[in-house]
Amino acid sequence: MKFQHSSGYTALLKDVCGKVGTNRLNPLCEVRLDIKTQTYCKDAPVGSATLSEGMLLASGICVGDTVDVIRVPNADGSVTVTQKTAVEVTPFENKLQLIYHGWPSCCAVDNGDGTQTVYAVGSGNRYRHVDPFGETWLYRGLVDVNGDVTWSDRIIVNKNKNYRDLRDAGIISLGNGKLVLTYFINATGLYLDVRDKSYVVWQNEQYLTPAQLEHIKATWDALDPAERGPGAFVQYSNDDGQSWSEPMRVPVSAPHGLSALQNGELLYVGRCCAPEMITKDGIYACRGTVSYSESGDINGIDWKVLAEIPYPSGYEPSTVIRLCEPHAIELQDGTLLAVSRTHGTGDENLSVPFSYTMCSSTSSDGGKSWTLHQPLGFTGAPPHLLQLDDGAVILTYARRDKDRDRMNGTYGEYARISLDGGKSWGEEICLGEVDAPNGDLGYPSTACLSKKDGAYELITVYYGKFGGINSFKYTTWCLKSEK
Repeated sequence: MKFQHSSGYTALLKDVCGKVGTNRLNPLCEVRLDIKTQTYCKDAPVGSATLSEGMLLASGICVGDTVDVIRVPNADGSVTVTQKTAVEVTPFENKLQLIYHGWPSCCAVDNGDGTQTVYAVGSGNRYRHVDPFGETWLYRGLVDVNGDVTWSDRIIVNKNKNYRDLRDAGIISLGNGKLVLTYFINATGLYLDVRDKSYVVWQNEQYLTPAQLEHIKATWDALDPAERGPGAFVQYSNDDGQSWSEPMRVPVSAPHGLSALQNGELLYVGRCCAPEMITKDGIYACRGTVSYSESGDINGIDWKVLAEIPYPSGYEPSTVIRLCEPHAIELQDGTLLAVSRTHGTGDENLSVPFSYTMCSSTSSDGGKSWTLHQPLGFTGAPPHLLQLDDGAVILTYARRDKDRDRMNGTYGEYARISLDGGKSWGEEICLGEVDAPNGDLGYPSTACLSKKDGAYELITVYYGKFGGINSFKYTTWCLKSEK
């Protein structure tokens, strides 16, 4: 499929709606755990280890797997280590098929031999759109010299250890095998909110027995109160995603995560997700300063909240307008550009005339101050931004108009191009999914694979139905300027 863009670009779609990785049928099992607690001083055990038992409802776990390791430093310099090991795995009859994928992000690196590696992360091992079983999954795609993608089996970055729904993963590469990943969890109370039946359907007895449901609730009750609320987290890897640091809390959350600045720091624009760090709801810009070891490995990231990004026309978060799920990048001239998913009322008399749209804001002082969010003037969300080396900015997003207008609306994955740093946007380029059966799709993000003969080879990863199952999907396409 070929699109001639008014800006002078030609977009050619190649592999449309391909599938990332594989969906597995993951039966939910009762997993009996042996829990061993031992104190160590200078790596030597102190005293005798204590043993206890536990239980976990999970899938994809085998006998002998280490499910969790908890290290607690003591005042005397010793460390108490608790290790949970699966010793018995028993499938049970239920209808919770954990094969749902959602909300992916991607980045790509050039391998220097004509091939590229794509990293696609998202939430897997789920039953549906909202449930407490999600995990953070990573797929690697090898793009050969012909542009064909071969996907590896999934790597589980974060297992679900206490029924906290790990979702909305983002990823960037800092080069040389260094990756930075973000994700978000909902408050436990969301899964008990009977006002929305779709959130609590998994509690029906056809899925879980009363004893199993009580086990999940007891697990939540045993958590520290602060751990029952929502949270946003960042992790890093120095070995191409084979191992990851412990999660660190961050003040904000956004589905496509953060971006790298030209000075080596990180920019994370997101919605407030940590009441102990930010007391007011809204969209905030944060800066991450990366520290490195003598060998060049990442060994920490320090975060600072820079500023709140103001709502359009002075609005505050309300039932009239709400901003969420932003993405931000640094443009070549140093300007920071942020675009946020925006929910208005659909009232044409208000400054935001659409109920599912986007607004943008910019900063010219490194994120210390921002312009008012301004409506982009078209439907679709949430945003992902990518600037090419010729200065063009690609915005990818999804449309779910048919949710509100069955006759005239559309579903699908789309892109637009800006040649003026996000001040204006060209017409839509459809990347696939226009005939999707429902609006449970979207969250596209785009990475540049290579530049050949003046044409940019691109990949866009998103989620939607594949064979009737919500899956990670992708479209490869090229963009060439005819000027």
